[in-house]
Amino acid sequence: MGTYYYAGHTYQIVKTAMTWAAAKAWAESQGGHLAYITSAAENQALVSMTQLTTGLDLAPSAADGGGARYLWLGGSDADVEGTWRWGDGTLVTSGYSNWGAGALGVEPDNYGGVQDAMAFGLQSWPQPSGGIGTAFKWNDINPANSLYFVVEWDHIRGTTGADSISQTGNATVYGLEGNDIISLAQGSNYLRGDAGDDSVFGGSGFDDINGNMGADTLRGNDGEDWVVGGKDNDLIFGDAAFDIVYGNMGNDTVDGGAGNDWVRGGQGDDSVVSGAGDDWLWGDRGNDTISGGAGADLFYSFAGAGIDRITDFSYAEGDRLKLEGGPSYSVSQVGADVIVDMGNGDQVILVGVSLASLGSGWIL
Repeated sequence: MGTYYYAGHTYQIVKTAMTWAAAKAWAESQGGHLAYITSAAENQALVSMTQLTTGLDLAPSAADGGGARYLWLGGSDADVEGTWRWGDGTLVTSGYSNWGAGALGVEPDNYGGVQDAMAFGLQSWPQPSGGIGTAFKWNDINPANSLYFVVEWDHIRGTTGADSISQTGNATVYGLEGNDIISLAQGSNYLRGDAGDDSVFGGSGFDDINGNMGADTLRGNDGEDWVVGGKDNDLIFGDAAFDIVYGNMGNDTVDGGAGNDWVRGGQGDDSVVSGAGDDWLWGDRGNDTISGGAGADLFYSFAGAGIDRITDFSYAEGDRLKLEGGPSYSVSQVGADVIVDMGNGDQVILVGVSLASLGSGWIL
């Protein structure tokens, strides 16, 4: 199988011979569909894909297609003879079409009255001299033929290996298995690393990023982003603008970057950081180290959160501590630090802070 990308879509040429109905069912079982070709540029992209795919010289031929070799596409007129539609119901005639035509005939011709499925020609037909269609044109042939086929996904889809996926933007990308590198230069994107130790980098707009399983490195880059680590020990950056950054499971390093951010560690022993801006920060469960950076930051904790160490709490800058759920607590000075003790081993430690320096309303 060969996997290729074009205009935010993924294509796979499957070198297993199936009837049109079986190929359609297989494609849909994989979350895709038999390919729809809706522009000359997309057809040319498929031409390039076939030229990069080895083994197509062994592709099966169709006797009722002039003896040429073909790949199944997703068009059919099985419902209404002569009305060709793609699998999503769109009329082929409403846009681009590329049927074969020549001195000996014009496609589609429903030869024998049973040609209800669309195929992409790999050779001229009829073989050997042609006269109706040339390579890379379309033909209608009997869907009972067993041919190789083209599957299309309406998103970027990696393989089970280590992929390097780079797109211009406004894309949906799934890395699948393997240690993948996913990089979007611009736009707003939906990015999933899936299994493996992935590196995922957003674009200039809003990015929804989730590393999922594996020790991932994730960056929102410019724009307002949602960045989630998922399982395992992740390195996560929101970067510029307002970001929601969440480590989730594992011992994560979570950094909101510049802007007014919401930054959460999740489960595990996390490092939770944000830069300039008025940030909301949670260590969540586990023993966490938290730094809000410059600005008026709101630090959250609760009974059951473990031990949170806030390394740069500044009452003068407007920092405040909010204890969610209204737990009972005591406050004391222990050496150079202020300790907020909620019992059962749950504490918030304001590192290097004098209790005498804290004015009214510092704890909510």
